Amino acid sequence: MVGIKTKSAVSYVLRAAKPIESLEFRHAFLAEDHKEEILGWYLERQNADGGFPAIRERIGFSTERCSCLAMTLRNLRRLLLLGFLDEDVTKEALRFLFAHQEDDGSFNEVFEVRSYGVPEWAVPGDKDVVLWQTAAVICYALQTEYEESREVGRGVEFLDGKWTLTDGFVSRFYFPQIYGLGVFGLWEGAEDERFGKCASNVSRIWGRLPLWELPLMLEICNAAGVGLEHPLIKRAVSRLKISQNPMGYWIDGFSQLGSGCSSRWLQRGSCRPYRVRAATKARRRRAHFHSRRREAGCVGG
Repeated sequence: MVGIKTKSAVSYVLRAAKPIESLEFRHAFLAEDHKEEILGWYLERQNADGGFPAIRERIGFSTERCSCLAMTLRNLRRLLLLGFLDEDVTKEALRFLFAHQEDDGSFNEVFEVRSYGVPEWAVPGDKDVVLWQTAAVICYALQTEYEESREVGRGVEFLDGKWTLTDGFVSRFYFPQIYGLGVFGLWEGAEDERFGKCASNVSRIWGRLPLWELPLMLEICNAAGVGLEHPLIKRAVSRLKISQNPMGYWIDGFSQLGSGCSSRWLQRGSCRPYRVRAATKARRRRAHFHSRRREAGCVGG
């Protein structure tokens, strides 16, 4: 389909993936049941507070046993992709993340990770880190039982306050633009002008957007109900097509699961074992949220 070598990409994943990625891929896309093995892998690495410590070979730095938002978000992404919404490991990860929500609705990296020499995109207290991590938490939470919670509403309000009609999110990182697609696509629907602005901003920074972030963008757009005909998806397809190795995989930092997800998503129109009907759910969620605000006497309904 669309010039993407799906079969060779899948073959590469099965041949070269690390054990956990092979299990994840087989479970998600090949109708094999590896749920218990996968959940066991994550549970062994999850701390008592529900968070996950950074592992160098998975995220580029280590925090030893200290839980951090960055690694927890990464693992939550995988758990949701696999459809494990109702599992304890997922719920505990969400509990950890929301335990670090600030009074203004934002989320801030665990302060203790400073002592581990984290990269600039994970420095606690940095306003751009706060922005992308808040957008990421809300993007993922909108796909879970938290979707209509007050905590999510507060997070959306924080992001609204950082949003401008002319520039969208202003940040030195590209993450807020990508996660913004999910936040506004899931909260309001892909027809929302803020979703459109995020898509426009992603297109504007396309030249500096790493190839390995395309699976993330595709997953988020899929969750928001964005179809294959959207201009942003078409552009991603074109880039994936010309960047694929003759052996079927991508070499620009893609994980094995990322290679498989991208090819399977383009082949089937969905990289998830379930579909999120984003537009319908967004309208229902927004009405529900505003109703609760009115009941609580909040200004603005």
